[in-house]
Amino acid sequence: MNNTWVPLFFEKYKNNNLDSINEHTKYYLELFSVITIGFIFMSPEVYKVFASEEYWEGITFIPLFAIGIFFVFLYGFPVNFEIYHKKTTTIAIGSVVTAIVNIILNFILIKKISILGGVISTVISYVIQFLYQHFASKMYAKRDELSTSLKMRKDERMKLSAEKEEIINDFKATFSKFNFHI
Repeated sequence: MNNTWVPLFFEKYKNNNLDSINEHTKYYLELFSVITIGFIFMSPEVYKVFASEEYWEGITFIPLFAIGIFFVFLYGFPVNFEIYHKKTTTIAIGSVVTAIVNIILNFILIKKISILGGVISTVISYVIQFLYQHFASKMYAKRDELSTSLKMRKDERMKLSAEKEEIINDFKATFSKFNFHI
């Protein structure tokens, strides 16, 4: 998706067509959200078709991986803004910091909860990487120049809050299988 997004973003940003960028951002977010949620719900069934039963334990990691990839997708929005403004040092710093955080979390969590610790540390690192780049890009943006469509209406925030609660409950159920309680 990024290969499609970058030329569109650069052209529209060069022409100061910010409304169009925000509208396209919204569509990309909606599309990738639907794809991610669909992947989370459909992948266990597909996994069972293609993997033998001895590997089915891996099904529990799929939602975490999908959420991590969703944050990698989100990361592309502020990073492309920074690339346009030739602020690549910020991207490099964020990548190094994220890698260090990932290594530290891996060291701590893998000892405590095995493979699940590696998955969790990776997801946390992706979230940190996105947040770092999001706030870094805000430093370069003029006020309200580029929202990356992270501003949400009240009803969207309430829906997201309910979905977050459901995801948290799913994580708790997954973690309890490994005798790790939140």
